Order: sequence, then structure tokens, then C-alpha cells
Amino acid sequence: MITKLKLATIWLSGCSGCHMSFLDTDEWLIDLAARVEVVYSPLVDAKVYPRDVDVALVEGAVANDDHLRMIGLVRARTKLLISFGDCAISGNATALRNPLGAPEALVRLIYAERADDMERLGVWTGGMFTAVGQAGFLYEIAMYWPDERHAFHANMLEQDFLAKQPAYPANPEARAYVAKLKTDLVELYQKHGAAHFQLGRNYPYRNRLEKNAGALVAAIKQQLDPRGLMNPGALGF
Repeated sequence: MITKLKLATIWLSGCSGCHMSFLDTDEWLIDLAARVEVVYSPLVDAKVYPRDVDVALVEGAVANDDHLRMIGLVRARTKLLISFGDCAISGNATALRNPLGAPEALVRLIYAERADDMERLGVWTGGMFTAVGQAGFLYEIAMYWPDERHAFHANMLEQDFLAKQPAYPANPEARAYVAKLKTDLVELYQKHGAAHFQLGRNYPYRNRLEKNAGALVAAIKQQLDPRGLMNPGALGF
């Protein structure tokens, strides 16, 4: 009877593409299953990294304290550790983050420098956030200020609800101030390598495309909307 090797696969900061490529080996996995026992992996229900692992494939870069603790544990309990893919070897896209220093301090500075104007105009901020797997953090900018109601409010909200809400006069100064503040924040995030999950007017799209990709999107736009009537200005077109 063949003694199976204990195999583990680890996913740190990466896109999981290396694991997907591993699964794409298809029929070869049947031969592998006859020779190894998968004792830890994102693909199996194992909560604790075991001892005496023979081989571990590590995908992704060490990007936070949890990753550092994990890779230390894996190294201590594994005979052979293999860097699995570009992110594990060179850091890849993860290694490009924060080239300008810690972004949190710069974000705080933007708000601190504008605190007096924000108070004068009645502008306040909030945010919505969530984790994206083990590799990302999603943060949505939210800003509020007193202003007149838009037609959207009248058409989309229940009238009984609207009747209970305070009404404000037009506030074009605050509106323009918030637009500039949001633009400054988006530019700061862009400098730190942040990506966005929305396609719209508030986030850059066209100027981030490579030359050939930009030409392709422009050609598609021209074919589908030669007169530029569909969402003009959105996506940079």
C-alpha cells in the first residue's frame, strides 16, 4: 500500500487564480489523489493547519499580520514549502500597494484640512465597507449635506415618508464642494493603486485603460451609440 504524502495548499493575498489553474489540470487530479492526502486547503473543510505536512503550496503574498502568522505556522509544520505563482514569488500586484506611504494618514489629512469648510457648509461623511475574500477591502465613500430635493426623491420615495423629512433650500456651494472633495479622495485612492467596482461618472475608467483596450472600447461605443446619446460623459466617453 502506498503511503500518501500530506499535501496542503494555502491562499494568502492573491486572486485564487493559481488554485483555479491547479484545478484545471482535470484528469491528472485523479492520479494525484492516489498519491496525496489533502489535509489543509481552501478547497476542503479544514479549520486548523495540521502538523507534519509533507508539502505545502502557498499562493499569494504576505500582506498583513494574519498572513505573517499563518506563513510562520505553515513553515514550522511543513517539510517542503513551495511558492505557488507570481504573487507568492514576487508579490505581484500586492507588492505595488501603498507606494506613497500609509494611506490612512493622508485620508485623515484631507478631512482635517477641510474641517472648517465642511462644518460651515453642513457637510458630513460616512461610509460602507466590507471584506472581499481574503485579499481585498471594499470601501464606498458616502457624503451628506443639506440641499433641495431632487426629482429622484419625489419619484422614488413614498410621499408619506417624504412628508416627514426636513426640507432644505438649494445649496449649490455645498454641492460643488462635495463634488470636489469626492474627486480629491478618488484621486488619492487611485495614487495608492485602489480599484473600483463601479462603472460611472464618479470613477475614472477610460484613462486607466491601456491604449489598445481603450481603442476597442471606443470603437464599441461608436458602433452602439454613434450619436453619443447613451449616458453621455459616463466612463469617459
